Amino acid sequence: MSKDFTRTVVDFEDAVREIHRELTERGSWIDTLPTNVGETIISMIGGSVAASQHLGIMSMRNAFLSTAVRDSSIYAIVRQQGTRISRRVSAGTTVRLRNTYPDSVFVPMYSSFDVGGKKYYNPTQLVFTSGQEQDIELIQGEVKTQLYDLDSINAEFLEFFLNQPGFGVTDDVFVFTTDKVSGTTRVWERADGGLFKYDGDDYVYFESTTAKGDVSFIFGDGEYGAKLPRNSVMTARYVLSEGESANGVLAGVRARAINYPQLNGQSIVATTGGGNEKSSAYYKTFGPLMFRAREKAISATEIRAIVIDYPGVADCAVLGQRDIAPQDRTWMNTMRVCILPEQMDTWGGANPNPKSASWSNFVKWLQPKIHALIEIETCNSVKILIEVRVLVAVFDTADPESVKLKCQEAILKLFQKRAGILKRRLSKSDIRDACKVEGVDYVEVESFNGEESIVPTDPTSYVALVGMPTVNVVYTER
Repeated sequence: MSKDFTRTVVDFEDAVREIHRELTERGSWIDTLPTNVGETIISMIGGSVAASQHLGIMSMRNAFLSTAVRDSSIYAIVRQQGTRISRRVSAGTTVRLRNTYPDSVFVPMYSSFDVGGKKYYNPTQLVFTSGQEQDIELIQGEVKTQLYDLDSINAEFLEFFLNQPGFGVTDDVFVFTTDKVSGTTRVWERADGGLFKYDGDDYVYFESTTAKGDVSFIFGDGEYGAKLPRNSVMTARYVLSEGESANGVLAGVRARAINYPQLNGQSIVATTGGGNEKSSAYYKTFGPLMFRAREKAISATEIRAIVIDYPGVADCAVLGQRDIAPQDRTWMNTMRVCILPEQMDTWGGANPNPKSASWSNFVKWLQPKIHALIEIETCNSVKILIEVRVLVAVFDTADPESVKLKCQEAILKLFQKRAGILKRRLSKSDIRDACKVEGVDYVEVESFNGEESIVPTDPTSYVALVGMPTVNVVYTER
């Protein structure tokens, strides 16, 4: 057996042969004819051995980040390293509502709204006088609460769960405790780092995402972070978001407050900003870098890893003075950060150093994570547009329409926004290989901007497709 467990083959036949050999040497069991009951028993034992071997190999593979294949294993490993796993980000919209009743109405924070059939909430309290019309910001998501009775809890550093797997809970989580007798409440804040950084009178909790996408809370022991009180109830208010799927709702859809029938209106801008959790492939690639960076990223590689973790970022390029202007000292301590968003072409503004609300929020988020003396210069990514037209020859047993759809899907996947697409070379051979689906004899790339390869020379540019790829399917003449 190979010592490299990643290349070990689970072999049922080897197990059966080994059992036969053992029985032959012992001479105590000679019933090994294929038609007899003994051979059936041997096959069952061989199957059990092969299954056990397979389970052992898979367990070993999934115990290490470099060889893990299960998503849950990858998430569990990077969580153990101390990397915070991201969850969904809620989309937002602006609605125009009117109070149609003669009385004023007060709407508390986190009240429920319906916009185009999806659930929203208001992040700030609202007041509408009689007949008043207002434009308000709403966030997509369903507000929920979870209660925990603390009477019987005496363990230190106990971990609580929301029991909401699937990465749907956003970062908008609010935790407080209520004394059962006095009704006094105390708000607990999310810890900025580990509980070891806090004292016994700091009312904080450590929040993280589990391998299954659930949310967990860990509270202190009275020495490192305050201890949970007895005779109290802990309440966790959180938001379940649809993430990226909530984007794209156009302006003009009906909007209403669910518990306040006097408030009605419509959306005035399209819904944007929603994002899904990062894939396990991202953490498998960048998890070690984020673990190394901890709370301060120094190298360009570390900075790129944490930037791609930012919601809505597909890829980024981080450039320093040596990349921009090696001989120009005015570029010292300046870092250019180019972002390729997942859902749009840019975050707005024009190069150089574009300005927009999205860019401002990002810079505000990134600045504390890098050296204080570094000045951030923003940069929008640049498209290199190409047209793709291919001729696909199929065997007479293939379904031309099915092959066409598969080829189009494979080509579109080549241009999908993802980590590593900035400055990525794209060749005709990539198109040909993508179209070699079942039933295809050969592929000819008829149009590719007249080049064999498209090689971006600028690290802030990427190759993008113009429209849909054209796939012409014919029967092979060979």
